[in-house]
Amino acid sequence: MDVMREEIQARHFRISMGIQTFDEARLRQMGRQAFGDVNTFVEAVEAAHSRGFTASADLLFNLPRQSLDEMRRDVDRADALGLDHLGLYHLVLFRGLGTAWSRDADMLAGLPGNETAARNWIDLRERLLGGGWLQTTLTNFERRAFQNHPNRFVYEEYGFHADRYEMLGFGPGAISFAADADFGGGLKLLNPAGSDAYAAAVERGGAPWDRYFEYDGADLRVLYLTRRLAGLAIDRRAYRRLFGADVLKEFAGEVEALADAKLIDVTRDSIRPTPLGSFYADSAASLLARRRTQARRKDLSASTESLSVRAHLYANDNSFGHM
Repeated sequence: MDVMREEIQARHFRISMGIQTFDEARLRQMGRQAFGDVNTFVEAVEAAHSRGFTASADLLFNLPRQSLDEMRRDVDRADALGLDHLGLYHLVLFRGLGTAWSRDADMLAGLPGNETAARNWIDLRERLLGGGWLQTTLTNFERRAFQNHPNRFVYEEYGFHADRYEMLGFGPGAISFAADADFGGGLKLLNPAGSDAYAAAVERGGAPWDRYFEYDGADLRVLYLTRRLAGLAIDRRAYRRLFGADVLKEFAGEVEALADAKLIDVTRDSIRPTPLGSFYADSAASLLARRRTQARRKDLSASTESLSVRAHLYANDNSFGHM
């Protein structure tokens, strides 16, 4: 930490720990014993605070056969550490994911159903809000004392303002994004996922990225909506300024379906995910992107005669992935 402060010019320093859970049996199951125990985390937070850093940690919930009381204990222990910021993440696990757990029938059988998992999320969210925390994005919470504070965690929040901030990524799997001045077009670049491939690209010189996606105006509409959904508020006036249209007219069917399912609240000025909608945000984003994704797939199929060329274009096109 001392070297970081001495060698790097930064607005603020923050450490982040992937704690995941305090349950030692589950940590062994995850193969994470080497990351330390609660005493390690206490020492890390104290070391950070003594140097003027803020401290953050990530927790997983809805683990296989994890009771709500176990989840609550994890949240309470994280709160007691004196953290400034907390990321709370529902475990993403399903058959076909490709991980060892996703091939384990017992693990899959121990997952809660969607309705139970959503109730667990709402319970934990309310527990944090009642304990002096604010929800700042879909999965991020920070202590109320950091509201409008110059040292608050802003990286992810700024990343959800694609119309205001560009993004430059370094390292394997990193993403960079830039748009033109009027937000009429943009470009996303992705670095190789593996460290060996990334190192080789750096050695060759030039740009290290190996995939890209080019946004047109229709794509940027979807990007804006899904990013702002993750940022907890779609500003209808800002959408109109950027795109010259009302989001409720351009996405009338999608907005109506999400509102009927009680996943969003719609007002004159904004569209916000409800607590339930925060849990189902990936589904909401998928619905908002559905028409554009289908159109791109259709265009790609129609414009490409050769299967080998089509396969190459799919591999080089991240419109069907994240962001």
